[in-house]
Amino acid sequence: MILPAALLSALLFSLPGHSLIAYAQSESGLTVTARLGFDGYCKENHWLPVHVNVENTGSDLNTTVQVSYKNGGGGNTVTSLDVLLPASSRKEFFLYIFPQGSIRSLRVNLVSERRVIKKIDLPMTCLSRDNMVFGVLADNPSTYDVLNEVKPLMGFVRVAQLTIEDLPANSQAWRSLDALIISNVDTGRLTPEQKQALKSWLAHSPSTQSSMPRGIERECPNPRMEQTPPERSNSGLVTDACVAALLRRAYYSAAKRGR
Repeated sequence: MILPAALLSALLFSLPGHSLIAYAQSESGLTVTARLGFDGYCKENHWLPVHVNVENTGSDLNTTVQVSYKNGGGGNTVTSLDVLLPASSRKEFFLYIFPQGSIRSLRVNLVSERRVIKKIDLPMTCLSRDNMVFGVLADNPSTYDVLNEVKPLMGFVRVAQLTIEDLPANSQAWRSLDALIISNVDTGRLTPEQKQALKSWLAHSPSTQSSMPRGIERECPNPRMEQTPPERSNSGLVTDACVAALLRRAYYSAAKRGR
C-alpha cells in the first residue's frame, strides 16, 4: 500500500494545513489557480513543479503563462508556456523551474498581447537536503499526520497530502519527494506520462534508509521498485510492516510528549 520511493524511502510525514493554493480571480471571465511543489513543500536545489489551472468563461484568448523569480543578479529567471484558451474552456498543466539561491517567492503571470492580465505570488520555503518530504495519496490522508512525530536521524519529515492531479509528468520534478504512500486510491487514473515519471523516480531516487529511526531496519530494509504501479494500489506494494513500524514509533513519540 506504499509506493517506496526511494520509498521508504516511502515512508511518511506531514504538517496539516500547509497546502498553499493561490487564486487570481477573473477579469473578463478568467480564473487562475497555482499550487507550488508537493502540497506546498519543495527541496532546495531541486526542480520545482508548479501546478496551474486556468479557466476561461469568456471569449477565445491566446495567452502565455510565466513562472518567474528574482535571481541573484537582480534580474528575473522565467519559464513560460503558450496556452490557447478557447471560449468556455479549462486547462491544467505543470511548469517546471529550478530556483537557485535563497528564493522567497515565485510569481505566476498570465499574459495576453504583451499585457499581464492575471498574476499570483506564491510564497515558498524549500527544505534543506537533511529534511524529508513524504507524499500521501490516500482516501483519508489525515490518518498519516501522526507520522510527523517520527524523528529521523537527521532533520525532520513532513507529509504532503496529494491528489493524483498533483503528480507531475516530469520525473526530475519528483526529486523533492523522498517517499510516496498510496492507500485506497485508484492508480489506474495515472496518465502514461505520470506512470513513466513514477517508474523513473523509483528506479533512480537515492535510498533514505540511513535517515530512518534506528530499530526498524527489519521492517524497512531499503526497498526499491522498478515497475509501474498496479491498476489498484490496494494489491499491496512494499510491506505494510514498514508503515506499521513507523506508525508505532509515531504514536509512541506523541504519547511521550503528552499529545
